[in-house]
Amino acid sequence: SVNFTDLTNGAVAWLWNFGDHYITGVQNPEHVFNATGIYPVQLQVISSLGCINSITKNVEVVEEYTLYFPNAFTPNGDGNNDSFRGLGEGINHFQLKIFNRWGEMVWSSNQLSDAWDGTHKSRPAEQGVYSYLANVTDVYNRPYQLKGTVMLAK
Repeated sequence: SVNFTDLTNGAVAWLWNFGDHYITGVQNPEHVFNATGIYPVQLQVISSLGCINSITKNVEVVEEYTLYFPNAFTPNGDGNNDSFRGLGEGINHFQLKIFNRWGEMVWSSNQLSDAWDGTHKSRPAEQGVYSYLANVTDVYNRPYQLKGTVMLAK
């Protein structure tokens, strides 16, 4: 979402073209670009005397890094919330480690799409709070580290 502001003096009409097939006549619009890319955004204004002027500037929409982990899951086989995994975008490299309350690693993965099913050593893990550590790199090779806890409930 981008907020645009017209700073023209004496304009009485505006025509914004956002370069993605969306056009508006609002003076100071907000526009949501739905994909990454470079968009030639054009503003055309008309003065009270009928004079027309325009300017075009490129707006680059880049992919943003996001990563979310739930705070609880219930691996009881009911088909609802049966596994623990992260959801994210803009991630290049991913590593997740899950630890029990004694600091023993009970599960790890290098794939964002992998999910922990609540088992450890092929047996159901104990109900309780587990810590996780996620190390990720975004599409611009910037590193991030997330630490948190998840409740495994039966």
